[in-house]
Amino acid sequence: MAALAWSWRIGVSCVLVSTSLSLYLIACGDDDAAANKGDGGSDATAALTPEQMFRALQPELLARCGGPNGVCHVNGSFNQAPVWLGNPDPYVSAKAYRGILPASGDPKDSIILTQIEHTGPSLQSTPALLGKAQEWVAAELAASIRKLPAAGPVPVVEGQNTIDLSKVVPGVTDGAKLTFLGTTQNNVLTMTNLKVTAGAGSGMRMDSPFFVIVPEKGKTIADPNVNGFSGEMTVLPNETKDFYSGTMILLPFPAKTQIKVVFKKLEKPASLDGGAGGECTALGVFQSSAIPAFTASVPLVEGGTSTCVFCHGGGNETAVNAMDLTALGSDPKTACAQARNWINFSDKSKSLIILNPTGAANPNHPVQALPDNGPVVSGIRAWVDAEK
Repeated sequence: MAALAWSWRIGVSCVLVSTSLSLYLIACGDDDAAANKGDGGSDATAALTPEQMFRALQPELLARCGGPNGVCHVNGSFNQAPVWLGNPDPYVSAKAYRGILPASGDPKDSIILTQIEHTGPSLQSTPALLGKAQEWVAAELAASIRKLPAAGPVPVVEGQNTIDLSKVVPGVTDGAKLTFLGTTQNNVLTMTNLKVTAGAGSGMRMDSPFFVIVPEKGKTIADPNVNGFSGEMTVLPNETKDFYSGTMILLPFPAKTQIKVVFKKLEKPASLDGGAGGECTALGVFQSSAIPAFTASVPLVEGGTSTCVFCHGGGNETAVNAMDLTALGSDPKTACAQARNWINFSDKSKSLIILNPTGAANPNHPVQALPDNGPVVSGIRAWVDAEK
């Protein structure tokens, strides 16, 4: 066995360990690692484009991950290594390789940042280079892929599991959750009885969610084509529905692996019956009946009084996110259209804009339950009944 050491001008020293028969290990290190703590931050990189950032670290990546004469991740001739620094342009190759710029839009999910020592070295063992790669991945994602709404990562147990969705999109997913039965065997996770529950204050409209596999050690897998669902789905307030097909199988899934759920889109439904939103059709009744109701004094659970428009008109961010009445005084037509989203046109008596003030819907609503035949509820109902 012989060892050959060489040094690149870029400051990376490498050792090639070989036998007379074959190359079997490549180990490289950054000579400047001790001088760089790998915090990934620099004033210089802030002014560079993502491509310029990659070009600056490209020689180090080729030395670290490509191997002598590109046998590893340049041409894949050694052990059929994945080619993600391929010719004629490593930059184009790296951007195109699935998982380097993860579909979740979260730099932490990139496979080159989460890869551990394997047949070759990992970036994690050279903090300086890892920091530069982190900066590049983050810059590419910021320029082309927004970070998608996500929950987790969370551990998985045998049996019943719950993923808390309440903080994913404040004002939309408050109180929401995803539940499933988990069974693991032979590094495979089988998820059955997958269900999603919306909170009391808002329904949810989601688009093409997928699961991200986050192992204790090794590459994160964020692949919506394999571990996800397609299409939109709407869940009404307090409703529990099957989460798309209701089942999912994730692999590889070794012990102590966690999962995230990511949504291509997660927002408040256009209307609570899934499609009756739109412009106000009874603006006159809105102005004569609903506006006086929204501006009337109402008692609060914690004592004192307020008005609906105080919170929904800008006094409480969560309330505004749920029903935006900030234009009530300046543009009643816009405010009417916003409030109209909370009418259940399939059964107007079940509209949240009526149920919430009476205490029959959101248990966290700050207003004391108002009488169903009182002036506030009656004023809102008169407008709701007039909308078409």
